Amino acid sequence: MGFKRNFLILPIVMLFFTLHFSVAAAKTTTPISLEYQQQENIEIPILMYHHFVEDVVPEGTEGSIMSIEVFRQQLMYLQQKGFHAISLSQLKEYLTGGTDLPPNPFVITIDDGYESNYTLAYPILKELNMPANINIVVSSRGKKPGKYQHFSWADAQEMLESGLIEIGSHTYDLHHAMIRMQPEEDLTAYSQRIYEDFKLSRDLIREHLAIEPYIYCPPYGIYNETSQSIAEELGFTLHLTTRPGLVTKESDLLALERINVRGDYTPEDLLKKIYSFKRDIGKEDVEVQQEKKTIGALNDLFTIPPKLPFLPSLHNLTIPVKLAYSNASFF
Repeated sequence: MGFKRNFLILPIVMLFFTLHFSVAAAKTTTPISLEYQQQENIEIPILMYHHFVEDVVPEGTEGSIMSIEVFRQQLMYLQQKGFHAISLSQLKEYLTGGTDLPPNPFVITIDDGYESNYTLAYPILKELNMPANINIVVSSRGKKPGKYQHFSWADAQEMLESGLIEIGSHTYDLHHAMIRMQPEEDLTAYSQRIYEDFKLSRDLIREHLAIEPYIYCPPYGIYNETSQSIAEELGFTLHLTTRPGLVTKESDLLALERINVRGDYTPEDLLKKIYSFKRDIGKEDVEVQQEKKTIGALNDLFTIPPKLPFLPSLHNLTIPVKLAYSNASFF
């Protein structure tokens, strides 16, 4: 009898331990990591910033100006949520069939090259050990062409040598909507002017920073097939637009999507904005799924204005034009 009883108990004990360790293993595997077992399906946010201030953001400029403390809070919040900042170089390698990416990758980009990028944002990026890309209006190095001072070539060199910052071109001097074709120009004249500006921006970046720049960021997100082709021909093989969305392996390297980060976004707002573009939340963690339930009320945060004062006159264009604007208040 004792033998029979032990014979029956043994399978029950074995079943108990099997279920126990299966449950324990399931608990130690975070659902969010499952998404990154499928490297082909990653959706990567490229965040877009501009100018930073230490004090309160002036009313009406929240589209392009941010308190540096809010910037810190946003990046720390993403870090706490398991996001990992990657460089544009890493992104490009991934998109062209290279190495895998860490879980929850995202990219930080900063446009224009204001001095605040160096004095305020750069120290935080160093503190958090996060890489970023800064796209400079090349003609403005060390100058104050408008309301805000731009950082110098020496500042750019220091940031570059840190290994955290990549420098891209925001054109040499086409930042005030001169990227468009002018009424008096034909396609030949337009192409020549664009070519000379792009080449000069590239030559000066190479001269001052001793790098081969490959990142091009069209002003105001205005681009067309001619500007894309010229930039690519000159060696700018990765282009950043203002078209909102997430980057995937299906994205065009000459028209990568970005998310404009407003100065009035809380860290939670930013996370919701990122996930509002995702195609599949099936593998997100439970907390993110709960947050995403409120996204419906945020749909108006990225409305595209019907017309802006710098829009080109399209009637005289003989080439396909693609316009991708964010709702940022540019200056």
